[in-house]
Amino acid sequence: MAQNANGRLHIRGAHYQISFMIDGLPISDQLSIDFGNPFDARNVVAMEIYTGNFPAEFGNKVSGVVNVSTKSGIGSANLFHGSVSGSAGSFDAGDGIVQFGGGTSKWGYFVSASGGQNHRFLDPPGFDNLHNGGNNQSLFFRLDYSPNQNNFFNFSGNGARSRFDVPNLPSQHLAGQDQQQKLMDASVRLHWLFIINPQWSMEVVPYYRTALAQLFPSAGDTPLTASQARHLTTAGGKWTVNYTNAGHRVKAGVDIFSFPVSEFLTFGITEADFNDPDTDPNNDPLTTDPAFVPNPAFNPNLLPHDLTRGGSLFLFDGEKTGSEYSFFIQDTYSYNNFTATFGIRYDNYNFVLDEDHWSPRVGLAYSIPATRTVLRASYNRLFQTPSNENLIFSTSPEAAALVPPDRVTQLGTALLIIRPERVDFVEIGAQQSVADWFRVDLAYYQKRIRDFHDNDQLLNTTIVFPAAIQNGEINGFDLKVDIPQHKGVSGSWAFSWGEAIGIPPLSGGLFLGEEALEKLEEGPFRIDHDQTYTSQGNLTYEHKSGVWTAINGRFDSGPPVEIEDLAEVQADPDVNRELAFVDLNRKIVRVEERLIWDWSIGYDYPREDPRVSFQFDIRNLTDEKRLFNFLSVFSGTHVVPPRAFSGRVRYNF
Repeated sequence: MAQNANGRLHIRGAHYQISFMIDGLPISDQLSIDFGNPFDARNVVAMEIYTGNFPAEFGNKVSGVVNVSTKSGIGSANLFHGSVSGSAGSFDAGDGIVQFGGGTSKWGYFVSASGGQNHRFLDPPGFDNLHNGGNNQSLFFRLDYSPNQNNFFNFSGNGARSRFDVPNLPSQHLAGQDQQQKLMDASVRLHWLFIINPQWSMEVVPYYRTALAQLFPSAGDTPLTASQARHLTTAGGKWTVNYTNAGHRVKAGVDIFSFPVSEFLTFGITEADFNDPDTDPNNDPLTTDPAFVPNPAFNPNLLPHDLTRGGSLFLFDGEKTGSEYSFFIQDTYSYNNFTATFGIRYDNYNFVLDEDHWSPRVGLAYSIPATRTVLRASYNRLFQTPSNENLIFSTSPEAAALVPPDRVTQLGTALLIIRPERVDFVEIGAQQSVADWFRVDLAYYQKRIRDFHDNDQLLNTTIVFPAAIQNGEINGFDLKVDIPQHKGVSGSWAFSWGEAIGIPPLSGGLFLGEEALEKLEEGPFRIDHDQTYTSQGNLTYEHKSGVWTAINGRFDSGPPVEIEDLAEVQADPDVNRELAFVDLNRKIVRVEERLIWDWSIGYDYPREDPRVSFQFDIRNLTDEKRLFNFLSVFSGTHVVPPRAFSGRVRYNF
């Protein structure tokens, strides 16, 4: 995975297109911390992570799938037990969590409540960390009931809220900009497993989720002021049937849901130079001025919303209800040392357009016991729907009225509707165990993509517009070594090589700036997800006394950077300090390579079943100053967190 700011993960060259399955509830909106409230990992008891050979049961967003099982109280040794923990650290960071539960062999309950604050809540657009405080709260519960050996019910739900500052550039901070973002979500799901007989079982999962994102403007906003309110609700259900016999594990099912979406957006230009018709800032924007020199980047369609020239706020208020249904069947067949997975999925998507698709998926694996080797290969056809964030606005007549005339002339239209992404995904790999010392896994993969999805971020706000490039090509190689625990020592090391190429023109989305036009004129280019080399390793030592220590290191070669006017960037005090961490001498200009070390030490007492635990962490041990990206057309500039200290105490009862 290529790391990006605020917890965004680009899995094998893809944009943040991850589906989280939480107790059967599918969540495919973006859960990076600036756009959505992430699920609290401390409520997770187990999870499966798929990055290739996706079973046919998974759809919608399948560049990565995280299948989560949450903590439960059923089968507990007593009716009440739990833990309480708290932490404090750099940037006035602190959080606390209380978890408790209990039950019997037939029923159980589990509850978790947490909250925290931080004055480095997001990854800011500069090293100054200006205007970057935030807080968050979350609540999770799960109830389980098993009246007999054939029926298992669990009902779970969670709610989360966060409110935080939108980080400022230096010029915005001087102007008094005080934009804030609020995120709220709540969800419930019921999971019923009915075991008909030893071969047949059935699962039913109805679910409901609603999420709200609001951006609040301020009087000092520059170079534009903006406000936003996005509301997404998902309501649906999933029904599956399972059959196991004679080496076959067959699963078939149906998933149907609707998703009402509403979007409210306003913006207005507050800085005269932002969309100036004249290249000379000392001249008035009058064609009668003899010194008038037209600015080629000027967009006349934004002039009605230039507050410095008598314009008024742009306003969009729209809503639409989408729907999606799918059905699938898959079989995992094992015979001796051979395993094959076959599946096919049908998706029907109805929102800004109507599309349907059949997705075949095949995987083969062969085990050689004598050498402890496993060989594998797979082909997946994937159908990925567009991100819902501002998708209604991006396909509206109101948005079309803002598009630069040059783009309309070039494309023959003001807007291109984003189609679902279609991916042909091939992977071959091998796994080798070496005695009981370590295990090595190798994989090579290729993706060929039609309508390659990404996002266009509006300056350094939390407003994003979905976008698509006509074609994409992704190639990569992964190597991972796992070291099981031996005499208290365990660890792993991973290495990846990859490239992610976008092939213009754009095939959808809304771009209001000149950068998009320049992209349209270019040939293939490396997108933000392209990172040539990535390596990560960790080593843990646990002493029989209960003391443990761990160190983690991650190397990133950096994503590509495109700078159109170097002199202009060097003269801009908002970004010229960050420019020093861009390697301008490489054949492909990239942000500088980074190697970040984290170190932890802790103590559990007693070791086997801790009553009290202490932990101390140092993130970015050597205090490296580095960037995630720089002046990206798609996501702007973000800096890597500096060195930070934190301590945590946990008490189990």
